[in-house]
Amino acid sequence: LGHDGRPPSPEVAAAEVAAWQLLHPGGDLTPVSDTLVAGGAGAGAVDVADAFAANSTALLASHDETLCSGVGESCLKSKCCKEDGMQCFTKDQYWGQCMETCIPGPNVLDQASSAPWECKSLGDRAPGNPKECAADGADCRADKCCKSGGMQCFEKDANWGVCRPQCTAGPDLFESTPGQWSCKPIGPRSPGAAPWVASKCAQPGSDCRAAGCCAAPGAQCYKQTDFWAQCLPDCKPGQKANEWDKEWSCDAIGSRTPSRADSPPPSAGKVGAWVEDTCSDEGQNC
Repeated sequence: LGHDGRPPSPEVAAAEVAAWQLLHPGGDLTPVSDTLVAGGAGAGAVDVADAFAANSTALLASHDETLCSGVGESCLKSKCCKEDGMQCFTKDQYWGQCMETCIPGPNVLDQASSAPWECKSLGDRAPGNPKECAADGADCRADKCCKSGGMQCFEKDANWGVCRPQCTAGPDLFESTPGQWSCKPIGPRSPGAAPWVASKCAQPGSDCRAAGCCAAPGAQCYKQTDFWAQCLPDCKPGQKANEWDKEWSCDAIGSRTPSRADSPPPSAGKVGAWVEDTCSDEGQNC
């Protein structure tokens, strides 16, 4: 619509559509363009405003497909995201990416560098809700993705699959029941901690306020006071190790560090009771 709130003339509208097609050759607006040009023929022509209303869904779909950014793509120019519930956030003047959330400072999932993110929002958040991925220990075959960082959905068999950092085909000695794992990967691996995290983020027991991130997988930088913060697996406000200590505020600094993609699977403790009766002894044919 023009500044006066009225639809543009058919000639102006057709020219605008033609210019749009030149800039965005992937968007097929031929039906809209034909209707707008026909609108200038006089009697029997469809009104320009009606033409835009009738084709609004196609226009929006073409806009999303042509302009908005996908996973891992820069969104500095598009300022919009293809995936539901995602927002374009800036790292700096040279890079921006679509993410669900963004915490200013070092992004432990940033595989490129440890430079801090400014997390300025560009454009509007994509409508809808972000895709829900499988939690640790849940069947991940339907979701085809994992909520925890550094995890991959691996298939056991036709009836079960779970998120793990790694998987070795064959029996899992730590399971309570015997069974063979195919270890077929399902969907993409969730981003894990970047390689630089281990050396540039705060080590266990050190003050993590300046670094704003933790080197240890699963750790979060929590503030005790304005003068001390430490990487911990969890924190309860008001806690203190000794009576004379200051209470912890437990304000989080930065984001929690996920597992690295190349991390070994955690020890599950004792092997299953079935192992002794099922598996081969030393020196036997296995």
